[in-house]
Amino acid sequence: MLSALLWRGEAFLGGGARGEGLLGSGRDGGSPSRRSLLSHAAVAWSMASLSPFAATAAGFEAFAEEKQQDGRLLRAERDARAATTPTAPADPRPSPPVTSTPGEAADPTPPPTDEFSVAFSPDEPVGLLLRDLRVGFETGTREGTSRILVSDVTPGSQADRSGKVEIDNILVAVDGVNVEKAGVKQVMAMIASARSEGRTITITFKDALAFNTRLTDLPRGEEWKMPIATVVAPATDTQAAQVFAVKRLEVPDRCRRNAQNGDLLEIRYTGRLADGTVFDGMELANRFADDSIQFVLGRQPAGQFPPAWDVGLVGMCNGERRQLDVPPVLGFGKKGLPKRGVPPDARLIYEIELLSINADSSI
Repeated sequence: MLSALLWRGEAFLGGGARGEGLLGSGRDGGSPSRRSLLSHAAVAWSMASLSPFAATAAGFEAFAEEKQQDGRLLRAERDARAATTPTAPADPRPSPPVTSTPGEAADPTPPPTDEFSVAFSPDEPVGLLLRDLRVGFETGTREGTSRILVSDVTPGSQADRSGKVEIDNILVAVDGVNVEKAGVKQVMAMIASARSEGRTITITFKDALAFNTRLTDLPRGEEWKMPIATVVAPATDTQAAQVFAVKRLEVPDRCRRNAQNGDLLEIRYTGRLADGTVFDGMELANRFADDSIQFVLGRQPAGQFPPAWDVGLVGMCNGERRQLDVPPVLGFGKKGLPKRGVPPDARLIYEIELLSINADSSI
């Protein structure tokens, strides 16, 4: 299956292997190691599994209100799953307070993300081997997204001495110019031009696995209080970079298992706009005698909830509460949600408590 997701370019650059660009490593590229190929496959699988991110990176907006051809199938799957799952016992805990009174406004300062920048001197080679990676492309089409990965770091090079750059980091920008949809040839030309002019080169990288790893790993000590954030859409001339952040508000003392794609989750939630205005939550559901809702993680029908839920609830434990800081591209986008008072391009804040996984509420 992974082979259908991977595509390695055909550029022979700087003595590198097929599809690789060698940035002054001082050696021939050669064939990639088995470890390297498996690592690239893991990154591709991770990128492909985060479908809202992949769609965004490919230039497609993943709005919750959009219709999908398989929406009926997803709804049928959810209903069938719910019908065959035993009913969970009633939870004695009270519902979270959700009122029309504005809550706490969103923090205007974005948290640290999984991106970092390194400055390289033009006086010596950078020391990176780069590889084109395309994810989600189908045979005979150009639908999908592409990335440039660090395939290798030359020992003793500037990149190696920085202590930050690692294999499978993604190149995000060169001297402030976004290169997420560029190819190895273009990036190498930009770096070569800067070196020839004697300019310092600043390259921004992204740790491809950090966000998902922190979501699914059990936090240690005070680590659980730190927000987890990733940039899902780069800055443009008219809009700042869109950052998706997850913050754990409460964690249980232990966790038997965490939520994974395909699990039937029972949750309580509150939805607010960035100014604190409550627009959704269990108060609305309580009108129909419900104090919780159920949905299949990663299989929710299009338009029911923001795509950010499928990403931000992965790894959650029973009894855990999380806050999702959702940018427009993973929320209701340019359309907004007029029936709930959500304006276009709205930043959303969700507070979500997980009550049960597959009708098991034990902690």
